[in-house]
Order: sequence, then C-alpha cells, then structure tokens
Amino acid sequence: MRYEMKRVRIFSVVKILFVIGGTGGFLGGLIAGFIFVIFASMFSTIPMPPEIGDFGGMAQGMGFAMLFILPFVYAFIGAVFGAIYGAIGGVVYNLAARLIGGLEWEMAPVQDEAAPAAAAPGPPPPEQPKRVPPSMYE
Repeated sequence: MRYEMKRVRIFSVVKILFVIGGTGGFLGGLIAGFIFVIFASMFSTIPMPPEIGDFGGMAQGMGFAMLFILPFVYAFIGAVFGAIYGAIGGVVYNLAARLIGGLEWEMAPVQDEAAPAAAAPGPPPPEQPKRVPPSMYE
C-alpha cells in the first residue's frame, strides 16, 4: 500500500513541535545548569581580594540558582521557537507538496507477535431472500 501526505494541518505540527521543543529545551537547560554549577564551584576556589567580598559563596549560590532556573527558561524558549518553526515548516511543506507532491511511504500490515493468528474465514453465511416492502398501491 502506498500513501502520499498531501498536506499537514498547521496547528497539529505546531502542537507537536511545541512539546518537542519544550522538552528538548528543558533537558538542555538541565545540562546547562549542571555545567553552570561545575564552573561556579571551580570559580569559588579562586582566592579573591577582600574588597570583592565573598565571591565564592555568591558563585556557588548563582550556580545552584541556575540549576533550577535555566531548565524552565530553556523550555520556554524551545517551546516558543518550536511552535514558530512548526508553523513556518507546515506552511512550507504544504506549498512544496502542492507544487511537487507530498511525502510518499509504503505500509504493510503487521501481525502482533502476542496475538494468535487469525483463523481462516469460514464459508460465507447463506444469502437471505430479499424482502420487498409492500407497496402502498397494491
């Protein structure tokens, strides 16, 4: 069986890329937050002049704050830009599909391994005589 995707619904693409962008942004924010914590801990060991104050404690505090703030900021940015990209990408896909044709793919039925094989169909049921409703003019 061959199928062709003629067009996509823009809002469905926006929804999916919003979620994917938000999730990716959140995970990226976690990674960036951990990197921020590592660098802040390294900078806290550098000796500073007394005029600057407690730079080490401030750096560690900022590092741990970023560990909680960055994932949400990155998730928001990823979701917004994912939605924008989805809207633009959906429009471009629909235009391209109209001009040169959409994506084509082949599908084949797959039998689930857990399900037993379907029994071969038996003989068809006998045909019932057709009933003709009585006419009101008879």
